[in-house]
Amino acid sequence: MTQTPLNILMISKTLPHTFKGGIQTHVWELSKWLIKLGHNVSILTSGSMKKGLFMWEADKRKIIELPYLPGRKIPTLGLALEEYFFNRSVKNFLKKHAQKYDIVHLQGRSGYLFPEYNHKNKQTTTITTIHGIAKVESKNALNSNTELPRKIHAKFAEHFEYKQLKFSNGLIAVSTETKQMLRREFPDILKPVEIINNGIDINDFKPRNDIKEKTNQLLFVGRLDAIKGIIPLVKTMQLLPQAHLKVIGDGEEKENIKSLIQELQLKNVTLLGAQPIEEVRKHIYESYALVLPSFYETQGIVSMEANACMKPVAASNINGIKEVVKDGYNGILFEPGNINDMAEKISFLLNNKEDAKKMGKNGRKLMEEKFSWKKIAMQTITFYNRRLN
Repeated sequence: MTQTPLNILMISKTLPHTFKGGIQTHVWELSKWLIKLGHNVSILTSGSMKKGLFMWEADKRKIIELPYLPGRKIPTLGLALEEYFFNRSVKNFLKKHAQKYDIVHLQGRSGYLFPEYNHKNKQTTTITTIHGIAKVESKNALNSNTELPRKIHAKFAEHFEYKQLKFSNGLIAVSTETKQMLRREFPDILKPVEIINNGIDINDFKPRNDIKEKTNQLLFVGRLDAIKGIIPLVKTMQLLPQAHLKVIGDGEEKENIKSLIQELQLKNVTLLGAQPIEEVRKHIYESYALVLPSFYETQGIVSMEANACMKPVAASNINGIKEVVKDGYNGILFEPGNINDMAEKISFLLNNKEDAKKMGKNGRKLMEEKFSWKKIAMQTITFYNRRLN
């Protein structure tokens, strides 16, 4: 029996053409495969007051750019207000248009004001995919040297996150670790939580014979944030003079990292800033290994991309990462924040090329068998239909 196509609206404040991150990649790839499976997908994302409501298409996706008041320039409260103003615009848009969609799928905290409104007015079915728990991030921010605007933003997000999770019609967690965190932090939210992993489109990562691998090059890709472990990684490079680290990403720790590189007189660390997807992939192909030194991670899409390119991953031994990186099989794990252990494990990869090559091949195999986007899209559709019925 042919399935009736669903009209799906995803909400993500940013997309890969404006910001390279795990959620953005998830939204772009999942939407592509939902369309391939015969469904209609629109994506509601941030726009500008200057352009107003702006719509365009990308590979059959309908992109809706939403104007909102930019709060980021307001001192101290900027981060929190930037997110709030976008979500207020989302809520106002959906008050008028939500009934056009069978599913409104919130990615992360994008759209966090709408589920409570929809719970009262019953316009559509809301699904939230949980990529991380703001309450956990808030605790980490308050217990660190993070700047005040970040701490305020974390507490702000924590407040709205609870209502979003409580009133969504369905919840998806991207990993077992994410689901367990949800249960620990919100014991009164008893609704079922489906685990649907992030995926990888293996066809996007075919062998590239035109790119020569640099056998001493390490790569970090991610937000330059304390929680991503970038500071310990840079310090570790003192102990790895034979290696060169390239850093792709931007964030609040950027200036601190620059200062640290100067202070330690490191010649083997290069900051590349944010890069478009194709450039990121090029750097993965030419690198020997990826390093993922996070203190907190729900899964780590970039480690999956590295494995798809047949690169081994050196990563923190934390629950979210361990669901993807199997120690000694497709990568190697170290104690988070431990500079000596990190250096020792990375040195092992650098000095044992056959082992590293085998880990890369194993990683590719694991991605093909367990994490294909087609499989993730089919699981998502099954979950949509259960919530609709």
